[in-house]
Formats: sequence, C-alpha cells, structure tokens
Amino acid sequence: MALANQLRAELERFWPGPVGMFSDLDSPISLAFLARYPSPQDTRGLGEKRLAGFLKAHRYTNRKTAAQLLERLRSAPAGHVGERELAARRSIVMRLVGTLQVMVRQIAELESEIAQGLDAHPDGAIFRSFFRGSVICSATLLAEIGDSRARYPHRDAIAADGGHAPVAAESGKRKSAKFRWACNKRLRKALDTLAHTSCQTNPWAADRYAHARSRGHSH
Repeated sequence: MALANQLRAELERFWPGPVGMFSDLDSPISLAFLARYPSPQDTRGLGEKRLAGFLKAHRYTNRKTAAQLLERLRSAPAGHVGERELAARRSIVMRLVGTLQVMVRQIAELESEIAQGLDAHPDGAIFRSFFRGSVICSATLLAEIGDSRARYPHRDAIAADGGHAPVAAESGKRKSAKFRWACNKRLRKALDTLAHTSCQTNPWAADRYAHARSRGHSH
C-alpha cells in the first residue's frame, strides 16, 4: 500500500535497518517493532534477550533467531542526521506506523468478514480449494463468476470474459490475434493470480508452464 511505501522511504533516509527485518514492512510484528523502536537511538538498550522476548510476545514464527535479526539491524547502513532532523523523522515514523496499525487491523477484520461470507456460500469450498490460504482471490472469483452455472457454459466463455482469450483480427488476407482489452478487469486479475499460483503448487500446471517457456513464450 502507498502508506507502507512512504514509511519505507522515510526509514531508508535515516534508518534502513528495520526495512526487510520482517516479512513485510506493514506486517503487525514489523509495525509493533517500529512503534517501540522508531529510531536507532531507541534501540540503545535492545539486546538479544530483550528482542527474543519481543519476538515471543508477538508470536514470531520465522526461522531467523533473535541474534540474527539483531545482527541484521546493527549491520545495516547508519544514517547521519542532526538531532533536530532525527527528532522530526522519528515523529514521522511514529505517525505513519500508528496510521498503518489502524489500517492493518481494519483490513484484517474485513478479510475475516469476507472469509465468513465465503464459507457460508454453497460454492465457497470449491473456490477456496483454488488457493492455499488466500481468501480475497477466492472471494473475488466467486463474486465475479457468480453462482449461475449457465452463465459460462464453456471454459472459453469465462476466458473471454476474463480477458484470457485473444481477439481475432482480420484485414484482407491477413489474420492475427490481439490482446483482449475489453473484459472484466477484476476477473482477469483473479484469474492471473490463479494461473500464477497454480504454476507454483500444481505439478501439471508447472509442467505446462515450463513447456510454454521452452517454446519461447514469455511470462
């Protein structure tokens, strides 16, 4: 999200250590860390034992140890700013983090409501099976495809509606296939995500993708 990018840019100006320390800069544990340590001066008393306690309190499940994370934090480039600039940038980080924490909580609550609605739908389990743990893409597919089985009598129909079927163009004796611009953009994005994740999790899809790339097709 744009606000997370703004936070990243601000940290890179004077304290890049926390960037990349956790999986995502706007993850709950990353925001909690920055709320407690919004500047390098705030980490003066941070040792391995204290960081380990922080990770345990926030149910950190990554393989990196507290010592490894602390080394990453300490070995990162150090910014050179004056006292007033440091105070100003620290204040900016704290406000960005506070805003992001509210937004992340709200997004999590919305995703929970979407998941409940998806699970309550008769076709919810079918669409859930397409993705591993993803609720949004599953719900998007269900919302855009609908539950009328007669709406898409053949796979080509949904491919065309989702922008995954080329448009035939003919001029004189020349025939060609063009990219389909007019389509359901939300459905296209969800189908793109489905195709991408299938290549990573399904052996058949991965084999088809590998064969297409070997024939010179681009991603």
